[in-house]
Amino acid sequence: MKRRPIPPLSVVASNWVMAMQECGPKYTAGTAAAVAAGINPGQLAAANQAGYLAGVQQNVQKWATKVAAVPPANWAALCAKLGAQNIGPGAAAKVQKYQNGMQIVLQTMTTLKAQIAAMPKNTYAARKARMNAWADGLHALRTAAQQLAGPMMPAAQ
Repeated sequence: MKRRPIPPLSVVASNWVMAMQECGPKYTAGTAAAVAAGINPGQLAAANQAGYLAGVQQNVQKWATKVAAVPPANWAALCAKLGAQNIGPGAAAKVQKYQNGMQIVLQTMTTLKAQIAAMPKNTYAARKARMNAWADGLHALRTAAQQLAGPMMPAAQ
């Protein structure tokens, strides 16, 4: 079985930007309207943490009922009409941040791949050890990233 090589950083970043290219106008208009009205959503949200949590807890069943009731065709239409248009320009603006993070990921994967290639693979236990080495290496990367990112990134389980 031929293994796919880990792609270079430039290819990963380019694919990411291309996947994000179809968004922007509505997001920009909404942001401009908020600024024009003197609204700072970040400050407002930060000042209302308790209210946010209470609202989520009080309305979780309402949310679940409504989400479950949306026909897949409606969801797909809204994704195509609204969501897809907003992704690309944001990706293009953040490509350097994405590349910085992905460089670490790709370096880790390259190192793990070399380590695993040197491991024996002639028994079930050896193949399982190879699989676990990959999983453990990526888990360690996730844990390190969470420590750097702080509360913005969910903790590795």
